[in-house]
Amino acid sequence: MKINNKIKYLIEVKAAGVDLNARHLRQAVDYGAKEGIEWVVLTNSISLQLYRIKFAQPIEHEENLRLPLLLHMPW
Repeated sequence: MKINNKIKYLIEVKAAGVDLNARHLRQAVDYGAKEGIEWVVLTNSISLQLYRIKFAQPIEHEENLRLPLLLHMPW
């Protein structure tokens, strides 16, 4: 997601119903860090997680928000 023509958020979307896990988060954080993007959003269309990348050695991240997008499965 760009704001004022600069990428501010990396949004990593996984298939609906796939359990988000540490590997998915690491993939998103690694890509965001490589591109100098401070904020990463990870979602599977059922939940949304927001992380801030800390540009230290080593690269770290902190969870800032975890939000359910569906309260129950419709099927």
